[in-house]
Amino acid sequence: MAAFNFNLNDFAAAIGREQLKKPPGIVARRRRVVSALTERFADLRSVVIPNQVSRAEMPYWFWHLTVPQEELTRDKLDYCRALEAEGLLLRPQYDFLLNTFEWFTERRVFGCSGYRWSAPACRGDGDRTFPCPNATEANARHMLLTVLESWGPLEIDDIATAFEKGERTYHKP
Repeated sequence: MAAFNFNLNDFAAAIGREQLKKPPGIVARRRRVVSALTERFADLRSVVIPNQVSRAEMPYWFWHLTVPQEELTRDKLDYCRALEAEGLLLRPQYDFLLNTFEWFTERRVFGCSGYRWSAPACRGDGDRTFPCPNATEANARHMLLTVLESWGPLEIDDIATAFEKGERTYHKP
């Protein structure tokens, strides 16, 4: 069956084993950054911090923030572009909804063979689609802010200042 090939050689595995010691510290530092930004964002109305799922601990490789479109004078994409112009590392939407990828929608993984869907072992309706309305709706309302563990008070202040400027410029009076 077609699949990704993520095998490691021994040398890469040895490096990976050492690198796996780092994530707990990285995640702790990213959580401190998000905590500081959460305090600074408390009075903003142009961005909403989603509620944390109970008993979940976010690693914050990036931070999903809700953009209440009805609160803005322009659309979400314009708002995000303005924030990017201030130097923020963000994505206006999550670009990895697998059901939207061309290789999936066009059933083209290996040239025009139709393989995996044409494989004898493939059961079920090969033309079935997988709409994901909740993911699509969330994608329309969220942006993703990159969070780096190396950020300190200066970067946090710069980020908060950019969002405050975005608020002044794009929030409805």
